Parts: sequence; C-alpha cells; structure tokens
Amino acid sequence: MPNATASMKPRRRRVVRLFWRALYPGHCLRGGRAGAPWILQFIDLLRVPQAEAVEYLRAGEFDGILAQIDQGGPILEFCRSCDVPVVDLSEAHGDLDVPRVLLDEAAIGRMAGEHFVERGFRHFAFCSAYDHYALAGRLAGFREVVEPVAETFHVLESRPGNEAAIPRPDGFARELAKLPLPLAVMALDDLTAEVVVGACDLAGLPVPEQVAVIGCNNDEHCEACRVRLSSVLPGLDRQAREAVDLLDRLMGGEPPPTEPIRIAPLALAVRESSDIFAVENLTVAQAVRHIIQSVRQRLQVGDVAAAVGVSRAHIKRLFRRYLDCGVAEYIRDMRIRQVKSMLLTSSASIKKIAEFAGFRQASHLSAVFHKATGLSPKQWREQHREDQ
Repeated sequence: MPNATASMKPRRRRVVRLFWRALYPGHCLRGGRAGAPWILQFIDLLRVPQAEAVEYLRAGEFDGILAQIDQGGPILEFCRSCDVPVVDLSEAHGDLDVPRVLLDEAAIGRMAGEHFVERGFRHFAFCSAYDHYALAGRLAGFREVVEPVAETFHVLESRPGNEAAIPRPDGFARELAKLPLPLAVMALDDLTAEVVVGACDLAGLPVPEQVAVIGCNNDEHCEACRVRLSSVLPGLDRQAREAVDLLDRLMGGEPPPTEPIRIAPLALAVRESSDIFAVENLTVAQAVRHIIQSVRQRLQVGDVAAAVGVSRAHIKRLFRRYLDCGVAEYIRDMRIRQVKSMLLTSSASIKKIAEFAGFRQASHLSAVFHKATGLSPKQWREQHREDQ
C-alpha cells in the first residue's frame, strides 16, 4: 500500500526569475510560502540574450514567472502572451497587463523632502544621472513636499555619452556652482548621489555644510563613499516577499489584484551627507561638520570652538542665533541621530554602538536615548526594523 503521507506531499511549483539587476536578495525570493519550496530557475538577462531566454522559456514547463521587466524586446512580448501567472516588479511598461508589486516611488521622494524641510532648507534640487522609470515618481514626491517652502527648486540632469558609460560629475558641477546655498539635493539613487558628491568636490562646495545630499536604495557603498551617504531604504525586501506571496496565490488559482501593490519606503538612513541643519553662517556649518566627524569623541564646547578658531562664548552665541540650541545640546542630538542610523543599518550590539557614538557606557546611552525617544535602543530597533 502506498505511503499516504508521501502521496499527499504538495508538488513543488516551478518558477522562473527574470531579472536585469540584482537589487533583490535571494533569500526573499525562494518562494513556496503556501506549500513546498519552489523549484527556481534564475535567468540573468544581463548575461543571457533575450532571444535565447525566450527560446528556453518556450521549451520548458513552468508554473509562474517572477519578472523585472525593465526593458522591451522578446521578453516583454513573451510575458504578454504566456499562459502562466506573471508578477512584475517594475513599472517600465505600464501597458503590460500583469499583476505588479512596486515601490512607492512618490513616497520615497516625500521621505527625502521631509528630512530636508525639517532641517530648515529652502533651496532644493533633484538630480538624475540617467533615465529610469522611478525618476518621475521620486521627483513628484520630492517636489510635493519641498515646493510649499522652497525659495528655489531646480531639476538637474547629467547623462553619460552612451548607455554603457559611467555617469561623470562634470555636468552637475557646472550647474551646482550656479545655485543658491545652502542647498538640499535629492539624487535619483545612490549612484547619482555619489556623482553629486564628486561634482561638489569639483565645484568647491563642501558636503554637507553647503550642499546636503540624499540617495536611495541604501547600497553597501553608502558607507564607503568619501562622505558617507544618507539614503532612503525603499523596502526592497518587503517588495520581494510580497511578490513571492502574490505569485504563490496566483499559481494557486486566486484572481489577480485590480491595482498594483505599492510598497512604502522603510526609513531614511541618515549619514553625514545630509546630517546637518541649513545655516547660512559658514562658521556654524563648519562647527556642525566637526561635530559630525568627531561623534565618536567626547566633545566639549571648547573643542568645537577651537576646531573653528573662535572663542567658547562666540560659538555658543552663534549656535543660539542660527540653530536656536546650545552646542552641548546639538552634540547630544547628533549622537542620538548616529545611534538611530546604526540601530537601523547594522546589527552591532548596543555596547558597540555606545562606544562608536561617544557614550561612556551602554547604560548611559540607554538613559539618554530613552529620554529623547521614550524607547530603549533595543525597542527602537525592533520597532523600526520589523518590516525588513
């Protein structure tokens, strides 16, 4: 007699992943939440010609396709006509009638804009180094938030000579040098943000004292850039999980949703490229920059004054006039922001974070952090990382 348990074991569904870029972590695309794990076939469209990929797909038997249909061509036409469920993670082809799980591009732009508005900026720019379907949404969201308070708003584009070329900072440098300061820049993504920082170097504009910059995607090189880059965490993990779950349901016979599923951005990882308040006084901006760069040290007011060549009394007066707070208060706030960034973007222990942010010990950090936020560092991390 056959083993009843074995005969009831769910069949493993066969799924093809079609991707042009590797933003989505593999552990979120294993699939099979509703039954047995999927049998996955990954086709890297950066390496496999589209015609060859379509020939392979037509010859095989698959239950579903998880796709990132950024480009046209044979893959797009195949997905229009195939008879298995397709879930798309791109909005490059709005006329393609398949279910989609998309990032909320406008919300990404709004998150960057809110950060800059809270910090007192009144001059803004949006920079893109290449064309991408996310551009319109991110620009619209950024504009929506900053235009009501903006004195000036600029859109800067700098395109490489051909699609394969690396974007260069030269074009941005010429344009940025003409704009009023202090300036807040949202870049299309982290690659563009890195180009903008290079452009500021060429134009002699210090980042963040005169130009603050935010990117998107929180790529690993944000920490490796000459000026550590602030970046929006767009929710790629959650987008991938939602796409997997949707495809699983579609392969199980559920009807597709009538509208795309939009994934809200998770948070803004604040690093030194934007961790500053807009201030017209260069001495204050330099002092703030020194505080940011020296966050691991136990700074005193006199240390800050000496770093910018003024007296303790003068730097205290300048902070009260331009930032409406004391120097010691600003140092504490910078440390708290540094702690939040590390809690969000690393798995370091509270003890290690306390050491990095200049606190005497973890208990001192916990007391200061709880007073500022109403939560312990551990509670804050759990609350803000629950969607990752």
